[in-house]
Amino acid sequence: MKFILFTLVIAFLVASCTTKERYFDLNTNQYVDLKKDSTSGYMVNSKSGEPVDVYVDTKNHDTIYGMTGEIVNGRIHKTEGGNWVVKLDGDEYKAKSELDNSAKVKREGDEYKAKNGNYTIKKEGDGDIKIENGNTQTKIDGKTGERKVKKDKNITDKVKKIFD
Repeated sequence: MKFILFTLVIAFLVASCTTKERYFDLNTNQYVDLKKDSTSGYMVNSKSGEPVDVYVDTKNHDTIYGMTGEIVNGRIHKTEGGNWVVKLDGDEYKAKSELDNSAKVKREGDEYKAKNGNYTIKKEGDGDIKIENGNTQTKIDGKTGERKVKKDKNITDKVKKIFD
C-alpha cells in the first residue's frame, strides 16, 4: 500500500513539474517567456530583454510579428541568413490589421512606423525613436538612450493651428 501511495505521489510531482512552454522564438529555435517592452512596444525575451521578431504562440497555433503583435500566419519567410521575417516587397513592408483596420505598420530598411489607435511609434534610420500615446510624446535618442517625455494637455489646439 505504501509503495502504491509513494508511486502516485512521485507521478503527481513529475506531472505537475512538466509544463509545456507557450512561446517559441523562430529565430533562436527556443521556447521563451515574453513581455512587452514599455519603451518600444516590442515583445521581448523576458530574460535577455532582446526583441523577438517572429514567434509562435503554441496555445493558439499562431505565428506573430513581435513588433506589432500582428498575426502573420503564412506571411513569413526564412532569409539567407537563417532568420524568419515577415514577407517584404523589396526593402519595404506594409501591413494593415485584418481585424479592424486600425493598426498599420510600415517598414523600409532600418526605419519603421507603427500605428494603432492613439499609439504611434516611429524608429528612424539613426536609431532615434519617437512614441506618441494620446497626449504623451516620448523621444529616445538612438545613440545616447536619452529620453524626453512631453505631456501635452491641450493637443487639440495644436491640431487646430495646423489647419488654420
